[in-house]
Amino acid sequence: PGTIVTYRGHAKQFTAEWGAMPMHNLRGPHIDAWRLRQLEAGAAPATINHKLGFLSIVFQLANRSGRCSAENPVRGMDWLPVCNQREIVLTRAQEDDLLKFLRWTWPKEPWNGDMVRLLLMTGMRRQELWNLERSHILPHPEPTGELEIVRSKTGKKRWIPLSEEGAATVQRLLARHGERFVVHTLNGSATRQGQAHVWYQGRYKPAVRAIG
Repeated sequence: PGTIVTYRGHAKQFTAEWGAMPMHNLRGPHIDAWRLRQLEAGAAPATINHKLGFLSIVFQLANRSGRCSAENPVRGMDWLPVCNQREIVLTRAQEDDLLKFLRWTWPKEPWNGDMVRLLLMTGMRRQELWNLERSHILPHPEPTGELEIVRSKTGKKRWIPLSEEGAATVQRLLARHGERFVVHTLNGSATRQGQAHVWYQGRYKPAVRAIG
């Protein structure tokens, strides 16, 4: 589901960029110029590569279906170099600053801080947090229990033990929201596909940038 939402976003961007151009007229120089504009706008090389990978898939499908016989312009292009070491460990002071920023910037959304706390304490992916349901909170092992991640990125279940602070954070989230999901959308309705990305871009990412 998350991949579908991402691909739709890529398609929308490329349609806005080259929607008036027939596919068979798209060439390497067009893509190079687009890639340069993306870099100047601050896009990460990995993000640009991911979008070009999607564009390549579009051409492959068009070729196979007979909708376009032009050569895939992405094929043979050099990918932008990517630094794979992306792990960042927050200090306790940085974590405190992050939570303060969320609290001060969106005072009517106290759940933002608890969501960040739970992500930091458990290492869950944001989409896993959005898919977390009340039934996935297991009472064992005692006394704090664990979380059952039913929809992980690998497609396999996994279990995350909770600390006392983690268990208390889960209970606060449950107390604020509805009966099924642990986390809900910003407007209060049950969370669905794409909401994790909306929250990440609109809340978490600005907070991280603010603390440097």
